[in-house]
Amino acid sequence: MINAGDRTSLDVVTVRHRHAEWPVLVRHPRLRPGEHPSGLVIELHGSQSDARTQMALSGLHDVADAERFVVAAPQGALRMPGDTDPDGGWGWNVPGVPTTAGDLPPADARDDVGFLMRVIDEICVRADVRKRAAWMAGFSGGARMAAAFAVRHPERVTALAAVAGLRAGRPRPDDPSAPDPTDFPSGPPVPVVAFHGTGDPVNAYDGDGSLRWGYPVEVAARTWARRNGAVQDAGRRSIAPGVSRIRYSGRDARSEVMLYVTAGDGHTWPGSSIDMAMDGLGSKTESISATTEIRAFFRRHGPDAP
Repeated sequence: MINAGDRTSLDVVTVRHRHAEWPVLVRHPRLRPGEHPSGLVIELHGSQSDARTQMALSGLHDVADAERFVVAAPQGALRMPGDTDPDGGWGWNVPGVPTTAGDLPPADARDDVGFLMRVIDEICVRADVRKRAAWMAGFSGGARMAAAFAVRHPERVTALAAVAGLRAGRPRPDDPSAPDPTDFPSGPPVPVVAFHGTGDPVNAYDGDGSLRWGYPVEVAARTWARRNGAVQDAGRRSIAPGVSRIRYSGRDARSEVMLYVTAGDGHTWPGSSIDMAMDGLGSKTESISATTEIRAFFRRHGPDAP
């Protein structure tokens, strides 16, 4: 166990999976005597990135104390071709999906679904998180990976937050403009909140027809809603300058699906302190903060929520 008095730092925890050891960044909340963490947040970086960059991008670790979150950021094991940054350039092995380089991961690539299961188990035990489940959050390729994990293990996902990368299964091989139903089986509902810019140059809002990305973001949200047994509320609602929201709900509180659409924005994290325009990824809105909305969504859909 981690001593309660040491739970304010950013630690590197080693998680063993399939005869190899992998580092995971962990931020522990400041707890009063007798308190337990409210739950575990797993956040996944985008392709050609790394765990530290993701933590800086989202700032989710900054709300750890207020929400009693344990925030863990594992790192992908796929080295992205052409990346020269010794600390960055990693990607995830999303099952059956090509990487941003256009190729399927090698056959001996780390099983990231199994790896994330191991991360949840290990961190929950070490950090004294009572329920062996996690809020999953991801950006870009990390969002795709988080969604793939949620599809396969909904019982281990408290809620899903996807920024610039919501998927509902891989694209159909014969028609990438639609999700592959064989990769999105029925299961218990998972609350979903997603954010996407209509000008995203990497993961196109309206889809790109590729086997990596494929179908439109609204199709992904609608597919999750259908799986959760939710129906769309009355129309698309404008909630801030340049920002609209599509919401689905049902009888089960866990059926909720929300998609925030940012007009003209690129491949970015809304409200982040990091400006990605210089990397050619487009603009980001300051009208909303994805981190603030994710925080509220996770609070509403906690481990003990009905």
